[in-house]
Amino acid sequence: MRCGGRLVELGMTKAEVTARCGAPSHQTTRYEERVVEGRRVLDTVDDWTYQLGPGTFPRLLEFRNNRLVSLRAG
Repeated sequence: MRCGGRLVELGMTKAEVTARCGAPSHQTTRYEERVVEGRRVLDTVDDWTYQLGPGTFPRLLEFRNNRLVSLRAG
């Protein structure tokens, strides 16, 4: 994804994406529990939406524990 000519890539932090793209048009936070090596771990999952302009599909970004893990057109 590009914001004003600046590339956004998987692995970036929320702060890095915000610095390149500004604040998202919509965001939600949820928590997911998973088991790692027999221990319960709580992940913070942030879903962000960017509308980059008229006539474009919204971009849906998913962050897990502050890192961008998924980026798709909606």
